[in-house]
Amino acid sequence: MNMIEKEYVKEVISRITELKAEKNMVPAAASMQEVMASVRDDVLECLRTMYGTKEVVANKTLNSVSFKCL
Repeated sequence: MNMIEKEYVKEVISRITELKAEKNMVPAAASMQEVMASVRDDVLECLRTMYGTKEVVANKTLNSVSFKCL
């Protein structure tokens, strides 16, 4: 199993903390929930791109969506 790149995780945290600093929010730190939500958004965007370029197929299930690599 491959681990997520450390630089990507650092970038996510930096993005959140910079946004909070710009808005003068205290504390200007990234919570676990914020990091997970940001990663989820990035993964969703990546899946949409991969679906559009036919790298994966999506199937609707009863409660969700499943994916398969082509």
